[in-house]
Amino acid sequence: MRLGLPAQIEAVRQLTGRVVGTKFVNAFRFEPLDVPAERDTFLIAQENGHIVVRGNSGPALASGLNCYLKEHAKAHFSWNASQPGNLERLPSLSAPVRRESWARWRYFLNYCCYSYSLAFWRWEEWEPLIDWMALQGVNLPLAITGQEAVWRAVGQRMGLSKSDLDGFLPGPAYLPFG
Repeated sequence: MRLGLPAQIEAVRQLTGRVVGTKFVNAFRFEPLDVPAERDTFLIAQENGHIVVRGNSGPALASGLNCYLKEHAKAHFSWNASQPGNLERLPSLSAPVRRESWARWRYFLNYCCYSYSLAFWRWEEWEPLIDWMALQGVNLPLAITGQEAVWRAVGQRMGLSKSDLDGFLPGPAYLPFG
């Protein structure tokens, strides 16, 4: 299910609170950018003391936030650690910044990730990774969580017993190899 742009804007506001803290969340405004949806596009400007990020999608808005934080506030966000930079105050923009993504779809993850670590993650591990994906503009993450439940349901509809399926389907650490 794809969220409408107002819900995506709210999600990016919440993301902002997680990555820069509540102190600066209200210093940012997120607004729609009316451009064709062929490529995610964002525009960052400074207006009336706010950093205004306009985008034509949630990933575009999150990418715009990341662009501002990385290039202007010298922040860095990675999978394992974040350095929010010097956020005593938000740096000014000397000119608006506009970017269009180079690809329509930006994919992340692979099947092996779901065996080596992700199969055992809790929300405390997932949330920062999802935040990182949003900041990078990922709009097509691989999501196979629950795939084994689909396999089990299909097998049962085909007449396989629970014990047949238990012996055939892989456990979480071997999901990609099933």
